[in-house]
Amino acid sequence: MTFQCIRCGLCCQHLELNSVYAELNRGDGVCKNYDDSLRACSIYEARPALCRVDESYPLFAKQMSLKEYHAANWQACQGLMVRFDKNFNHQ
Repeated sequence: MTFQCIRCGLCCQHLELNSVYAELNRGDGVCKNYDDSLRACSIYEARPALCRVDESYPLFAKQMSLKEYHAANWQACQGLMVRFDKNFNHQ
């Protein structure tokens, strides 16, 4: 089972909400690898492990199951959609 990212880009546009991503912040809360014109990660296939939900799971394995971890990440995604882009059209 893997996390199904919908590639909305909202997590890449709001790094200020989580200090874990501070090194990727270009100074305005947006990831330095985010392409504003495409609304997408410019290095998606080669993005850091920090940006890959499944590769980050071992850091949380003692706290929750993989299913719970995926659910928590999906809940965070939905929270970003509601908070920042209610009319976002998922492709």
